[in-house]
Amino acid sequence: MTGRTPSESMAHKVERQLRGDILTLALPPLDGNRANIGQAQKARLAAGKTLEDRVKSARHDADAAAASYRADLETEAAIRAKDLPLAEALSAQTERSLKAGESDRSEALAAAVALTQTRANALEAARTASDDRLKLEDATRQSADASELSLLSQEMMTK
Repeated sequence: MTGRTPSESMAHKVERQLRGDILTLALPPLDGNRANIGQAQKARLAAGKTLEDRVKSARHDADAAAASYRADLETEAAIRAKDLPLAEALSAQTERSLKAGESDRSEALAAAVALTQTRANALEAARTASDDRLKLEDATRQSADASELSLLSQEMMTK
């Protein structure tokens, strides 16, 4: 070692570098950096607009999925409450008429086909409601149980 302390050695190196090189300083822009600030503000506004658009789209998707799910549940309930009992009663009536000799086998078969079709319609409505529930969960980014869905339905009806 040359007998210098580390801080003296560092100062000596800096002094030697400054003697041979030109010292350059970066000065701030003359416009007070307004151009960069303006670009940053434009970028921030564009990002805000993009976020607003995505939120609006997500809300629209959630509203549409909730309305579709609610409509499918109502359709399924109507089929099970009205159509299915009527088809079952008609099928039973035609079966009794067939046994009593008041109708032929084709009427009983037609009533059985109508009952089967009504049951298939109820299952299709349940499947569609299940698909729409998944779409609702995707739109809201969370799983939805029955109590949450009823609250959502009530909120949407008040809108």
